[in-house]
Amino acid sequence: MDLKYFFKNGFDILFMCLYRSFEQPVLSLYVFLKVFNINYFCNFCHLYPKPSFYRWKHMIRLTDSGHIDNFLFYFYPEMLPLCHNIHFVISSGFYFTSFFLGMKSTNDIEHPDICAPLQLIYTHMNHSLPYMILLYSNTQQQHIFNDYTFFQTIFWLYGWLFFIYFPWRYYTGDPVYSILGNQTSIYTKAMVIIIFHSLAFWGNEFGKFVQQKNQMMINASFN
Repeated sequence: MDLKYFFKNGFDILFMCLYRSFEQPVLSLYVFLKVFNINYFCNFCHLYPKPSFYRWKHMIRLTDSGHIDNFLFYFYPEMLPLCHNIHFVISSGFYFTSFFLGMKSTNDIEHPDICAPLQLIYTHMNHSLPYMILLYSNTQQQHIFNDYTFFQTIFWLYGWLFFIYFPWRYYTGDPVYSILGNQTSIYTKAMVIIIFHSLAFWGNEFGKFVQQKNQMMINASFN
């Protein structure tokens, strides 16, 4: 492995964050997930149709909005319900659409300069670990999940759709996700919209369920 390959693929970022994780494991993970993503598009944007746009694609996907949630939760733990719901949508939506609808990311390309195994590991880390942290944290403190947190989630999703996704799609022609491409039927796209609304609802309900179970266990321990 030469140094150019090492740095372009973000191995330096991985090792630095691993080193820092002994002191601040959660923050180190969040930093790694974001900076590794930035590094990829800065180094490989020239392999995509519009490099000047693709350099900024680390801010475009719904998953990328999850990085904002990560830091929002880290610095403002009281925001857990919203962050939990968004990551529930991101994680569940990613695996459901990948396995059952055959979704592919338009970022996936093969090139000898790209370390594909590391990118695959990163993809699964990005779509699992942040939610697992939030799920665990939801069992440790009391939080409120209600209609307000549900509508917060919906506003977040529609904010991403109208202010990030649609402008990106308009200027680049990139659908970001294969199931939103021009070749996909209206029926499939409508089903995806319904699925993501359902995930927002069930994420909120699941967060509420975890809180209720915690409260029951706390009450039982005092009886």
